[in-house]
Amino acid sequence: MTFFVLNLLLLLLVIHSSASILAIFFFIFYIKKNHLYYILAIVLLFITQFIHINKSVDLQENETILITVYDRIKHSDYSTSFIAKYNNNKFLVYIDYDPSIKYGDILSGGAFDFAPISNQYNNKVSFDTIKYYQGQLIFHKFNFDNHKNNGMNNNFIYKLKNFRSRQIEVINDKYENASYINALVFGHRNFDDSLNKAFSTTGIIHILSISGTHLIFILGTIRFILYFFNRSIFFNKIIQTIFIPLYFFLSGANIPIFRASIVQLITLHSKLKKVDILNSVVITMIFINPFIFYNVSFVLSFTIAYSLIYYKNKNLFPFATFLFLLLLPLTSNFNYIINIFTPLINIIIVPIVTMFILPLSFYLSIIKSDFLLASIFDIFIFILEKMIFFFTNFNIILGFVGPLKIVLMLFSLFVFIKYKNYFKSFFIILLVIFIPPLTNYSASINFLDVGQGDAVLITKPFNSLTILIDTGPPSSEFELDNYLLSRKIKTIDFLFISHFDSDHVGNLDFILQNYKVKNTYVSYIPEEYQHFNFILINEVTNFNLGGFDFTLFPPNKRYDNDNDNSLVVLFKNNDLDILFTGDIERSREIDMVSEISKFDIDILKVAHHGSKTSTDISFLSHFSPEYAIITAGYNNRYGHPHDDVVSILEKNNIIIFETAIIGEIKINIML
Repeated sequence: MTFFVLNLLLLLLVIHSSASILAIFFFIFYIKKNHLYYILAIVLLFITQFIHINKSVDLQENETILITVYDRIKHSDYSTSFIAKYNNNKFLVYIDYDPSIKYGDILSGGAFDFAPISNQYNNKVSFDTIKYYQGQLIFHKFNFDNHKNNGMNNNFIYKLKNFRSRQIEVINDKYENASYINALVFGHRNFDDSLNKAFSTTGIIHILSISGTHLIFILGTIRFILYFFNRSIFFNKIIQTIFIPLYFFLSGANIPIFRASIVQLITLHSKLKKVDILNSVVITMIFINPFIFYNVSFVLSFTIAYSLIYYKNKNLFPFATFLFLLLLPLTSNFNYIINIFTPLINIIIVPIVTMFILPLSFYLSIIKSDFLLASIFDIFIFILEKMIFFFTNFNIILGFVGPLKIVLMLFSLFVFIKYKNYFKSFFIILLVIFIPPLTNYSASINFLDVGQGDAVLITKPFNSLTILIDTGPPSSEFELDNYLLSRKIKTIDFLFISHFDSDHVGNLDFILQNYKVKNTYVSYIPEEYQHFNFILINEVTNFNLGGFDFTLFPPNKRYDNDNDNSLVVLFKNNDLDILFTGDIERSREIDMVSEISKFDIDILKVAHHGSKTSTDISFLSHFSPEYAIITAGYNNRYGHPHDDVVSILEKNNIIIFETAIIGEIKINIML
C-alpha cells in the first residue's frame, strides 16, 4: 500500500512531462495482485474528473445573483478579486476596488464576462493557471458589476477567516519583519520577489510554509502547559481536538496543515499506523477533489510525508540528500535553477528556524509589545537572510527539464537509495546540469506572449548568440525571467529597445540588474537612463551579428508622439526578412515609405499592437509582407488589434498570427 501511494505521487509529480510513461512503469511495477482494486480507484478518479469538467453552470450574462465571498481576497490598484461561492460552486470573481470586502459577505450584483479560467500567458513554460485553479475545483471566472453588500454569512469559519485577516494587518503594522511572522503563524506569505526567489532557488521555501512541524510545536506546547497544571490525559486530548481544527483555519487551511491536522486528530484517538492514516487521507482527498494532484502543495506535502516513513536513514545529511533528489524533478520545473548545496543549506537553516524563529514568531503574534524579543527576532531574520543570499551565489541554471533530464534525476535517486553513493548520485546530477535544453539545439525567433507588450527573443544554437528586442510590460517580469531561465540564458548579447513606453521596457531595469547585457541599442535616451552605457543610433545602421544581418532605422527627426520615435529593426537571414516596427504610427510609417527604397519582407511585426493609429496601406504596399504578427494581450482594454487593422491586413492577403490567440510564436531559422 505504501509503495502504491508513494508511486502514485511520483506519477503525479511528473504527470505534466513526457517522462510520465516512465513513472507509470514504476507505478505498475509496484502494484501487487492484491492491490489491483486500486486500479479501479484510478479509473473512478478520471470518471469524477470528467463529471466535474462537464458539470453545467447555469449563469446568464448580466444576471443579478447573490454570491458569498469565500476565500483569497486580493486588492490591486483598481480592482478586488476573491473566490466566491454561488450555487455550491466556486468562482474567481472580480469587482471594482473595494477595501471593505470581508469573508462571508453576501453580495448582490450583475455577473458579466462569464468565461472559463484561462492562462495569463501562453509560452512554452508559462505557469498553468487553468490547472492551478482546477486543483481547487474552480473552473470559471466572471466580473461582478454594481455590487451591493447584503449582510454577512454568520458561519463560524468566516469569522475565523476575518479574525485571521485582522491579525495579519495588526502584525504588519507592528513589526519590521512581519512577513515572517505572518507566514509562519498564519500561513500568509507576502515576501518581495527577490527574497521569495532566493528561498525558492536554494531549496528551502518549505520553511516558510505551515506544515506538520508547526502543528507539532503548538501541540507540544499545549501538552507541556496542561501537564504543568496536572490535567488528565483525557482533558489533554479534548483540548487538542478542539484546537487542531481551529488552527487549521487560522493558518490558512492549506494542504500541508490539512494533512498534519487529520493525521494528528486520528493519532490522538486511534492506534492506526501512520502509513494507513496517510493512505486514507490521500485517497479521500483525491475522491473529494479529483484535480487535487494539480496542486503542488498536495504532491510535495504527501511525498515528503511518505518519505519520512519509507526512508529509514534519518541522519541529517543522508535524509536531506534523499529529499533533495526525490523532489528535484518537480522543483526544478518551477524555477529552472538548481543548487547542489540544498541538503547542506537545509541542515543549517531548518534548525535555526525551528528552534528560534518559529517559537519567537508565535510569541510575538500573541504578545505584541515585547521590544527585546522583537529585536532578537530581527537579528535572527538578518542572519537568515544573509545566509540565504550568500548561498544563492551557488545557484546553477538548469534550463527546461525534459524527459532525459527527468530520467537521469530518477536514476540519481535510485543510485543513492540502492548504493548510498553520494559521489555517483551527484555526478549524475552534474550531467543533468550540463545537458542543454531541447529548445537550445536550433536557431529561432520567439515572439513571446507577455500580455499587452512586446518581447522578442532571437537565439542561435546553444545560446551562442542571444538577442532581445524589448522587454515587455512590468507585469510580465516573472514570465520573462522564467522563460529566459528555461532556455538557460543568463547573458544577452544584444538588446534592442524600440522606445521607452512601459509595455516595451517594463522589465528593462530587471534585465539590466539580473542579466549580463553586453550591448543595448536605442534611438534616444531618456533622462532617467542617462547613466547607462547605451549605444545611441541616430542614423540608418547596418551590421552583422553572428551571421544575422540587421538594419536599424532610427527616426530622422524628433516626433512629438513618442511612439514615432521607435527604433525600427530589420532582421535578415538567408531568405527570411522580418521588420520589427515598435509602436510607430501612420506619420512615421508614411515618412519611412518616402525615405526607404521599396523592398519586400516576409514577416511584419505589426506596429503598436494593431492599434488603428498604425498600419497605413501605403506602408503595407511598400514592404509587401506575407505574414503579420500582432503582439497584444488577450481581451486587452485597448481593443487591440483594431478591426480596421485586421481588415486591411486581410484585404492585402496577409496571414495574421496573434500572441493573444495562440500564445508564443516560434520561427525556426535555417543557418
